[in-house]
Amino acid sequence: MAEIFSLFGGSKPFVPPTWKTIDDRVRGGSSKSDLTPLKGNCAAFYGNLDIKTLGGAGFASQFSPENDDKKDSLVGRVGNDEDSNSAQAWDMSAYDGIEISIVQGDEKVYTLILRDHEIAEKREDGREHAAINWETELQGPTGGGTTFKAWKDFNAFYRGKERKDIGTLKTEHVRRIGIMMRRCAPVSLSQSPLPVRKKLIAGAQSYFGTQEGEFRLILKSISARKEPKEASVQLLGSQTDSQNPNGSMI
Repeated sequence: MAEIFSLFGGSKPFVPPTWKTIDDRVRGGSSKSDLTPLKGNCAAFYGNLDIKTLGGAGFASQFSPENDDKKDSLVGRVGNDEDSNSAQAWDMSAYDGIEISIVQGDEKVYTLILRDHEIAEKREDGREHAAINWETELQGPTGGGTTFKAWKDFNAFYRGKERKDIGTLKTEHVRRIGIMMRRCAPVSLSQSPLPVRKKLIAGAQSYFGTQEGEFRLILKSISARKEPKEASVQLLGSQTDSQNPNGSMI
């Protein structure tokens, strides 16, 4: 088996199909986000985070489509009754975590999310039900770079609160991948990027304000992979990696 398997980017485009927008507007907020394809099968995750409308809270996120039409070898049908649920899931159990390759960032902190639950019927108003999110944090360096997140780095959250009673991430049953911009502090101080960790340890509350407003993250790829031989969790990219494949920022 290969050391790395591309989920989005690389040989496989981020779009189509269109990613699902889940912003705080579903709760009356004003944040907004989008994920747009760029040249070279890259993508831009961008938008505006508003933390005032909801009194200090706010989030903007994009989720991969419900995994119902993938044909690659990582995907297997979930369940035996194809008529009851046509959705499929990535089986990533042979890998050690997720690698995110960033072309260009803005030094803000982003949340990477995995969902391994069954896809529930939507509410009567068309909105999705709240779900268990497996979350970890990463920083988007302006010069780009590659970040590896091991499965142990993901913690379970429900409606913004950590849940210790969920068990473990079902790596053989990952249905959706999401990326979020929000005001909140990182999932875990020990898992936070070093510059953020230093600010939090020093009690620098200004960190939260830096999340507000416009954000943009140019993604090169998201992949399942074996743990890198390099011990470093975050490796800054080369000058070549830092060039925007589309020639300009969104």
